[in-house]
Amino acid sequence: MKISRAKFIVFITAVILVLGYASPAICQLMSMGMMRCGPEVIQNGDSMYLVKQRCGEPMTSSVTGNVTSGAYAGGRHGGSYEESTVQTTVMIYDCGGTDFVYRLTFTGDALTYIQSIGRGSGSGGCR
Repeated sequence: MKISRAKFIVFITAVILVLGYASPAICQLMSMGMMRCGPEVIQNGDSMYLVKQRCGEPMTSSVTGNVTSGAYAGGRHGGSYEESTVQTTVMIYDCGGTDFVYRLTFTGDALTYIQSIGRGSGSGGCR
């Protein structure tokens, strides 16, 4: 089966358009759990201090709640149950019109979740 040159050009153009529109979504899926600030990469487990060092101050930052966890320490006939409570903090970074807006969730001082929540705007706020 032979395809005409015109049909081939239309097909290639359609493929390029689809990939062009899909590329932000593909980039978003590939970067789950990571965020780039300039040449640096931020990922789950990083401290709040490290994120601010690499990305600068966030647009917004708020304490959204507390997480309490407990564990039993000791043997069969003795021991104790110990609980600890840490704050949950959410920071928002707008990385500019050529990037995304990211929502970073920290449990205590550790980054636990990175979510892209839309396209960025302006000149960018991630170093």
